[in-house]
Amino acid sequence: MYKVRVDHFVQPNLGLLEYVSGGDFYKELLIKSMNLFDQLTISLPTDIENPDDVTRIFNKCLNERSGTIKFPGNKNELAKLDKYLKGLNKEYRQWNFMSMMETCYTDAVLDDMKPLLEIYEFCKLQGDSSWDVLREHAVETFREELVRMFDEKCRPALELFRTAYKGKVSGLELAIKVYNPGYGQGSLFLSFTFLIKMKG
Repeated sequence: MYKVRVDHFVQPNLGLLEYVSGGDFYKELLIKSMNLFDQLTISLPTDIENPDDVTRIFNKCLNERSGTIKFPGNKNELAKLDKYLKGLNKEYRQWNFMSMMETCYTDAVLDDMKPLLEIYEFCKLQGDSSWDVLREHAVETFREELVRMFDEKCRPALELFRTAYKGKVSGLELAIKVYNPGYGQGSLFLSFTFLIKMKG
């Protein structure tokens, strides 16, 4: 068995959401929600290739786990979250997104716009449940980080074993641990171990 170890610092960029009053509060709740995923073990097919398949497997695992976690706060914080999200519905209407895309489109602008667009869509899908919106955003953010880590660190290692090792891959597993780094509420730390089992 071979192990690829990755330590990853996560500091979500919430773009426009951080500019709005209450943005720091929302970011803190998002980080707390992601911390609740705690430990995850994900088995992957040995012939995994398609990035969409990786995303689908990660998404399934995170959605299953998210159904077991509870809101990381009290009733007052839940009410404050509800008020913040309702305020974003009004905030959304203040922005001319088409104009921004046409006149000042850059990756940085798109990154700033994306979280507000995502939250607006989550709110439409989840209705009045502010906790469901936050939980969905936590899953989305977590999944994006896992996919990035897999593509940057795990996929190249897997390709090495597939092309240069004399045996065949007999098993693939991801073990993920989530840590609070202990300095500030705007970040978390992921410890990521990719286990590659070989035959021969």
